[in-house]
Amino acid sequence: MPPRQTISADTAAKVSALDDKIHDLLVRRAKLAPPATPAQQAVTLRRLAARHTGDLPLPVLVSIWRELMAASATGTRTVHVYSADRAGQFRDLARDLFGSVVTMQSHASASAIVAECGNDPSAFGVVPPPESDENGRPWWT
Repeated sequence: MPPRQTISADTAAKVSALDDKIHDLLVRRAKLAPPATPAQQAVTLRRLAARHTGDLPLPVLVSIWRELMAASATGTRTVHVYSADRAGQFRDLARDLFGSVVTMQSHASASAIVAECGNDPSAFGVVPPPESDENGRPWWT
């Protein structure tokens, strides 16, 4: 294990001041920003990615912003997730796309997800590729 890097009290104070400013801005953003559609979120992420520089890895920035945008939509949408894979890869994908606070419901078949989303216009579904449904039929039939 590498030795722990220590920072000066002055640097620690500067980082704390930045943290406070970031927190204040996040609170302001949460009050101002309405829930965004996935298309609006994609536009925002592309804009931020195009202007991104510095040491913060782009995937970290994208993850932070996905969480911010998902938080503004909390309670307004449900994500229906295919769960027959047992490994949770579709749940992980949904968390990456829609944030960690979104309500999720698991389903054993893609056709059940399509039916649920048809009954709820604010819902989203995460489904497997068409050829992977349990009955061998395309899930959209």
